[in-house]
Amino acid sequence: MPRNLKPLIWVALLLSIQPAHAINGYFAIAYGAKMTGMAGAAIAFPEDTLTGTVNPAGMSQVEGLDIGARFLYLPRDAEFDCRGIGACDELVRDDSQRDYWIVPNFGWNKRLNDKSTKAH
Repeated sequence: MPRNLKPLIWVALLLSIQPAHAINGYFAIAYGAKMTGMAGAAIAFPEDTLTGTVNPAGMSQVEGLDIGARFLYLPRDAEFDCRGIGACDELVRDDSQRDYWIVPNFGWNKRLNDKSTKAH
């Protein structure tokens, strides 16, 4: 392969990368960066104090303070056709006024002893 061709291939590959726009709707499977990075696997493997949101028993494994925020792009538009069942006379359409959301998250957990924790 010619030496000049390798950088062009790398540039073409980098320019072809597209962001993933998939979401789990409004149902969060994870809270915080660590849990989201593990695709919600914190249920079985607690990493931070936000574990209590999905598995309260996991709070016995973590201690400390975690503060963060999540930026979400959730465009909402929906159409409901309830004319066929006689529930309405026209097509119902709903659009959101906002598409971008900031969701704060924080957790604090203090281990009192080997069997008890205090969480907020």
